[in-house]
Amino acid sequence: MDYVKRTRRKKTNLTKHHRLPRSAKGDSSRRNISMVPLNSHRSWHQLFSNYSPEVICRIISSIYIDPDYYVVAILKEKKCQ
Repeated sequence: MDYVKRTRRKKTNLTKHHRLPRSAKGDSSRRNISMVPLNSHRSWHQLFSNYSPEVICRIISSIYIDPDYYVVAILKEKKCQ
């Protein structure tokens, strides 16, 4: 079975990325999974590990973009039920 999964991933070159990491209590629901190219997935974790959006924005703002700009993460409002 593992061989089948690996073969399928190699053909499509996509892998599952948990948007909210499992280490931060993220689950494997469709809402929390993005299918991304394997190299992009590896790069993301190399750069940002499993940091929170706020920490990632600080890293991007302080290192990677024009110093006249900054990146922010804004939590979406939850809909009342």
